[in-house]
Amino acid sequence: MLKTRIKANCINNLTDARYFSARGAEWLTYDMDQASENYLEPPKLMAISGWVEGPLTVAKFQNQKIEEIKELKKLIDFDVAEMGMNYSIQDIMGLEGINVQKTIVVTPGLRVEDLETEMAPFKDLVDCYILDFQKYKMNWNEIFNDPPFSISKLKEFCTNNRVILDIPFEATETEQILLEMNPHGLCVAGGMEEKVGMKSYDELDEVFDLLDEE
Repeated sequence: MLKTRIKANCINNLTDARYFSARGAEWLTYDMDQASENYLEPPKLMAISGWVEGPLTVAKFQNQKIEEIKELKKLIDFDVAEMGMNYSIQDIMGLEGINVQKTIVVTPGLRVEDLETEMAPFKDLVDCYILDFQKYKMNWNEIFNDPPFSISKLKEFCTNNRVILDIPFEATETEQILLEMNPHGLCVAGGMEEKVGMKSYDELDEVFDLLDEE
């Protein structure tokens, strides 16, 4: 049992999928955007997901048309659609019957009040939100020690809105993030294997060890 839900991003190999599954991740995220360097072809996604049990399968979309997403749902039968910034309320409404996570990119200068305004229209349409600090390389150390907005307000926002934080952080900062933000979940990332079936998970092991309930 982990202290928070973990969303593992950039899954593109079976080694990562098995590792995160064994460590208790809630979601495994596969990138369906063909323009992304992390793109995974649907047949490979199905092959990988067929070998793991436990985590929910998340298909990440950035530019695909809603009809294409619905067709992929029939093919892959993923559990959750992660929808990027490009998708409108009407787009999300077009995914009726599909569980949705909505990404909100945190830009420099953005206020908590701006986040509330941006998220409000989607409140009854999505399961949770992903606050993306990665795009503009805003790491936890910078946000905590030189906050662009009130940390207490951000914590209140995360608590009230089922927010998954996608933020660069060091393993030693894990518990501080949970204490200060109380998020619905936290993102970590997989990546390329050193060799087929071989990869080092030392840093991720440290994160998961800190998240393990005593």
